[in-house]
Amino acid sequence: MLGRVAAWVFVVSGFWQMSAYSAFAEAPLQACYDHWHALEVSSSESRTADEDSRQRAKLASSYARSASRAIRVAFRQQTGQPPETDSALFVRLSKIVWSSIEDRIPAECRIMPGVGRFTDSAGARQVRSQIEDARQRNEPRLAASLATFLADGGDARSQSTLGEIYRDGGPGLEKDLERAVSWFMKAADQGDPLGLFQLGFLYVNGTGVSKDPSKGVNLIEKAAEEGFPEAQYVLSQAYQQGLGVAQDQERSIRWLVRAAEAGSPVAQASLAERYAVGKGVPRDLPTAAMWIQIAEREVRVSFTSGQWELRSQIRGMAQQIAALTTPEEFARAGARASECERQDYVNCPGS
Repeated sequence: MLGRVAAWVFVVSGFWQMSAYSAFAEAPLQACYDHWHALEVSSSESRTADEDSRQRAKLASSYARSASRAIRVAFRQQTGQPPETDSALFVRLSKIVWSSIEDRIPAECRIMPGVGRFTDSAGARQVRSQIEDARQRNEPRLAASLATFLADGGDARSQSTLGEIYRDGGPGLEKDLERAVSWFMKAADQGDPLGLFQLGFLYVNGTGVSKDPSKGVNLIEKAAEEGFPEAQYVLSQAYQQGLGVAQDQERSIRWLVRAAEAGSPVAQASLAERYAVGKGVPRDLPTAAMWIQIAEREVRVSFTSGQWELRSQIRGMAQQIAALTTPEEFARAGARASECERQDYVNCPGS
């Protein structure tokens, strides 16, 4: 029955585009089944597990595997090709096929939009990896298609990622600020730091929304409090300049240090500059030399193709600070930088 339904759906859908298939159909429910099966064989835990939930999980995973197989068979029957399709089509098929088993799926195992979520699964992680790969290859259309599956399922980080994709656009995908704002809002409503940060940035600049620096900085501060380094750095700049908040050099330095300690090379370089010129802190060239060398190492480790300018700027700043110190002083600062990194920035100079 499921095979006939899936085949019929494929015939009438008219969607034929083929690309990277991800096995996110059955993996999440299979993981849920494995979890409940583990409870069954554990005498201590099985007593606390709900028998009905275990049985429903087993049945749901069985249905999910059947539905997944039916969809793959339908593709092969109709196209003669392996079951490799874009996520948007796969989601459409899965929604229709799985709608008949919605009441059989326990809340712990639901993953489809309108059915539920299970976005911590191996399948979901695989999709996230493919999203990042597509973005690195500058294929925003594919990235958006993949991200939509998880975003529709309620995954906050994927909602933020989808917002970035629509905000930036690219080959085959036009910029769509309205969609970007909508996705950022959904992610922010769930407290996702990236969503809070990106939405805040839009409000600060008035991009796609009415300009409201105060509201924007408030959202960015929420992201900073969640430990998001980019938000911590931007918040530091806001307090330094009095943008959307009252100017406060002490808070500016505090947030800058937190961003630097979290591994942001931009924040580390900015902190080095502050110590080199005595901006908001006492002038301290050894500490400036320490932080700029930490920034050099960090940008080297985390370097991507889009960071050439940042890497060049940090290197230039390191040369300037080195020129203000003796070679011996700069070398000692390098040793302090190594020690600081080894102790995870606990009790480091300037932190």
